[in-house]
Amino acid sequence: MAFGATITVTINAVAKVLPRINQDNFGSVYKLFEATGTITMKIRHSTETTGKSGRPIDRHNLELTQEVYAVAGSPGTPAYTRQIYAVLRNNPDDAFATVGFVDKGFATLLGSGTIIDDLNTWQN
Repeated sequence: MAFGATITVTINAVAKVLPRINQDNFGSVYKLFEATGTITMKIRHSTETTGKSGRPIDRHNLELTQEVYAVAGSPGTPAYTRQIYAVLRNNPDDAFATVGFVDKGFATLLGSGTIIDDLNTWQN
């Protein structure tokens, strides 16, 4: 199963539809060009070996980047780049459902928004 030709991301209560602009064997790039900036979503998959054992680890990465352009003719309005990403790593032979429990728990934690607010205010 593959991701669709578009992905919708809601930013500040506004649904942003990002069309897929590239797809290869192990990843996709979605990008929305707007007058004030761009929003990019990258999905990547790989297998890497770790440590002395050389045991394979599956790695899945989801990255969202918002680039806000500087306002022309307004030197006090700089450009901004905002980025958030998550990496899921697991043994290829691990049970899919069990890995999903941890992944979904992490996504729920992020989805509450509270932890993001705490991170942005440097709490630990």
